Amino acid sequence: MVLFVFVLFLIMTSSVMANKVQELKAKIHDSKSELEKIEAEIRKYESELQSVSRKKKTLKNALYSIELSRKKLQKQISLTENKIKEQEQEIQRLKKQVKNKEQKILENKKLLAKTIRTVNQYENRSLAEILLSNNFASMLNELENINKIQELIRQNNAELKIKKTELEQSAENLQKIKAELLKAKAKLSTEKQSVDIASREKQHLIRLTKNKESNYQKILAAKKRAKREFEEQLHEYEAKLKYIFNPNLIPKVGSKVLHWPLDKVWITQYFGNTRFAKSGAYNGKGHNGIDLGAGIGTPVKAALAGSVVETGNTDAYPGCYSYGKWVLIKHGNGLATLYAHLSKIKVSAGQRVRTGQVIAYSGNTGYTTGPHLHFTVYDASAVRVVPLGQYRKTHYCAKARVPVAPLKAYMNPIDFLK
Repeated sequence: MVLFVFVLFLIMTSSVMANKVQELKAKIHDSKSELEKIEAEIRKYESELQSVSRKKKTLKNALYSIELSRKKLQKQISLTENKIKEQEQEIQRLKKQVKNKEQKILENKKLLAKTIRTVNQYENRSLAEILLSNNFASMLNELENINKIQELIRQNNAELKIKKTELEQSAENLQKIKAELLKAKAKLSTEKQSVDIASREKQHLIRLTKNKESNYQKILAAKKRAKREFEEQLHEYEAKLKYIFNPNLIPKVGSKVLHWPLDKVWITQYFGNTRFAKSGAYNGKGHNGIDLGAGIGTPVKAALAGSVVETGNTDAYPGCYSYGKWVLIKHGNGLATLYAHLSKIKVSAGQRVRTGQVIAYSGNTGYTTGPHLHFTVYDASAVRVVPLGQYRKTHYCAKARVPVAPLKAYMNPIDFLK
């Protein structure tokens, strides 16, 4: 009888727990479906951004690109919120399981204690008392049942303790994941602020061009002329700088010591004398970094821990079509990295940054004709920051400061990226 009651108790408890767990699993399944839909929309926006970047530089396409970036980031915020919701449901499910297991263990312990007391009562009786009992056969059956229950409870307790430990570990891990997702949500909220900046840039572009394509093309033409002038004079200046390369001061080629500054990598222009460079771009002198396609507002991360040497904004000086907003970081391994054409900078000179820390957001500032991130790697011993007027003949932006280095101090970023 006792065995029957115990088994019935286990069945009823398991049934209630299973129903609650199934409800939570159904909610989690719905959340996963929603996540898949949002991820598909993000991929669509990314594809459209790449497509529009290849099209002719028109005012319409420029405005459309900014709008695509804004929509993509809003979807990323929605994605993170849904992931947080999913993890909260998973944590809730595991907590319920842990609680049920704890309750089962407690009930099993009570039942085990009761059976032990029953066994002790029988053991305390003398052999004469047992032999004189009218219910001797019944007593033997009861003892046999008690032994079976004791063994069953011991086994069940051992299994439940193992399961409880596993579930507690899972719940702890999910709490950590939830904390990371909350950080991601905060990051995406900041990205939304950056998109707001991009939206203001959109309105600024409309005001600047008076929403006329002809005015936009004039601005592009002026940027291209200034860009050629900047690159030519920078090259002449840097070619005169003295520099002795010491390979022992920097990591070896292929060492993969740097992380990509963007989460999703799309290289639009490589380093050095590429086909594009030989066609006349960069005055035929080669590209001093790599360009990575990125919509306005995309988080830009430090490629490695280090110290911010300086930040700048050449756009603060009208007509200075240079790096726009930029950040220069020196690392402890002999390398320095430059991040240019940013929309928003989040660090300041002298600040220590960690690998992967968001230092800025990509943009369209400087002499770029479309949103992207320019990424340069230097021999840190040779790079320094100087006013443009130190080597550029024009004076209207003489006070704007930019990083410069001897030509041989520019490293191919691909040689060091993971």
